[in-house]
Amino acid sequence: MEDGLFSLISLERGAGGLRPSAQEVLSRIDDALFDVFELTDGERDLVRDFFAYTLPLNQLRANSSALGPVGPAKLEVGLYEDLDRLGEHPLATYLRVFLGKWSAVLPQGGEFAWVVTAGLDIPAIMVALVPTRRGELPDSVAVDASWRSLMRRFAAAAGEDRGGRVLTEGVVRAVTDTEILVLKRNERRLWSASAAREDAEATMFRVAVAGR
Repeated sequence: MEDGLFSLISLERGAGGLRPSAQEVLSRIDDALFDVFELTDGERDLVRDFFAYTLPLNQLRANSSALGPVGPAKLEVGLYEDLDRLGEHPLATYLRVFLGKWSAVLPQGGEFAWVVTAGLDIPAIMVALVPTRRGELPDSVAVDASWRSLMRRFAAAAGEDRGGRVLTEGVVRAVTDTEILVLKRNERRLWSASAAREDAEATMFRVAVAGR
């Protein structure tokens, strides 16, 4: 089957003469199938997140790792170029996808500065995105990066019942003239790549409606 599906999957030894692990082989098979069916990046994320989060959640319920915490981020403030410093952290993937979606509609030379902070009084994570010039991290972003500061701004934008809503609904988004705020429970499934696409599209819609 020289021209078949398995011809697309390389099983060559990697660095050090080691054969790829079973997980690496499965990942290559997934990528080959994605290519065969010409799936978009968004469709690929949906498939990966289904097997990583949705299926385990349906099978294991409360014991699923999909409900586990994202974990602390190594960097709380930055620009797109800083995401590599987060390594394989789930929030790096989330932010990379979110910012990538928004980059297509931002003015030329613009980008978002981002802030990530964990909740003090509720098991949640807040992400704030502030428009800025490409490559410039405003001093005000770092100064106002604390949880209490972000929650004050979120309360003004989304209403007083923000804690109750995030605990019951899992996700609350707010858009103002100066920033985008996303507040979610600290659960891995809510900070996935496909969730980032959903959040980006939802906030784009709010901005478009507000601008009419």
